[in-house]
Amino acid sequence: MKWSLGFVRSSYHFIIKDGLNSLDITDSKVNLGSNNNDFSINVNMEIIDYSSSNKDFKVKVYLPKSLTDILGEEVYDLEGSYNTYGHKGKTYVNEKIVLKNVNEEMRGEIFETMWHFDPIKYELYDSDQSIKIVDYRNKFL
Repeated sequence: MKWSLGFVRSSYHFIIKDGLNSLDITDSKVNLGSNNNDFSINVNMEIIDYSSSNKDFKVKVYLPKSLTDILGEEVYDLEGSYNTYGHKGKTYVNEKIVLKNVNEEMRGEIFETMWHFDPIKYELYDSDQSIKIVDYRNKFL
């Protein structure tokens, strides 16, 4: 069954030439880390490309409201530029966002929230197109 769905999806995106819409996140994990004076957000994703062509794109991460209320920023633009080569090939995103202005009080508030139950939104974009994917499967690493 899984093979048939993958085949149909690949065929559809091949015929339509769907651009970034042929990308999907097969796995994602976001966690928070604290080390001495640094506080970081670790983003790990596995992206699959159901088309038959190359794609170059960048990624933005939209944090849950429970975290943005504390941190003050909703969107984080990841530094890397990523590419896929189609044919159900996978690309892996592993980045660390270091937050500079997090004090002890904010750290306590962050670890008390239930942010890991909230969905995380990702935006994959290039110069021509942008797609948003909402991931309800956020898990701890």
